[in-house]
Formats: sequence, structure tokens, C-alpha cells
Amino acid sequence: SPPRAAAKNAILLDYFFHTLRFCREQNFDAEKISTLFSISYWTHADAMAGRCRLEDAYRGFQEYLLRHSVHRPPFSAAVFTVADVAVINEYFTETYFRNYKLYFYAFTPREVATVLSFYGADRVERVRPPPPLAAALPEDEWLRL
Repeated sequence: SPPRAAAKNAILLDYFFHTLRFCREQNFDAEKISTLFSISYWTHADAMAGRCRLEDAYRGFQEYLLRHSVHRPPFSAAVFTVADVAVINEYFTETYFRNYKLYFYAFTPREVATVLSFYGADRVERVRPPPPLAAALPEDEWLRL
């Protein structure tokens, strides 16, 4: 729905704005900013698409961060220093992952189930009428049972 999409866009805009503000506070160069934006985008996209638990989303984030902090061509490139990794990890732990359940709630598609039940005349169980009193046992016979 359009209001829901607008709310998601506003949440993502806020998420990326604060990521950029963090990068500026850390005096990251353009390469580090771009890399951190990619990591934050893919962490969020993977977690929401896979409906990941917090632990799994954090593990994915750590893998992305590690891939960009160790120089092992062609598998990874050392964009971030060890000190950068420490502050990035602390920042995302205190912001994104602290509020992960809220992001998860906001970005999980709503599933609405409509249950209809139809009872046909032939499927309704009807109570049998009691037998007529004339067919009843006399009291003395009933007591002998």
C-alpha cells in the first residue's frame, strides 16, 4: 500500500542519513563511506528478504565487515582498519541491531488470511426428536433395569 511504502522509505532514509552522519563524524574518505553504505544496505536487504533472526543478521553484517577489513585479493579488500572495524561494529550494534525488531516489524510483509466457512443444509447436524412418551417404559420396568 502507498502509505506503507512511504513509511518504509522514510525509515530507510533515516537509516542511511544516520549512517552518513556517522561516516562524517569518523572522517571516513569516499571509499570507506561507499563501502559502509553498501554493507549497511546489503545487511538490511539480506536480513529483511530472508526474515533473519537478529543473530543471523548480525553474523551476516560481521561477514561483510570482515570481507572489507582484510586484504586477501581477490576475495577481500582491506578498506577499513582494525580501529575502524571496532567503531563501526559498536555503532551498528548500538543503532541498527539494538532496534532490529522494529526494522523487522516495519519491513515484514503483512499476511492477511481470510477464512470463510460455508455450511450447507445437508451438512448441518440436526438433533433427533425424542421418542413419543407413549413409547416410554413404565416406571416399574425402568427401575428393574
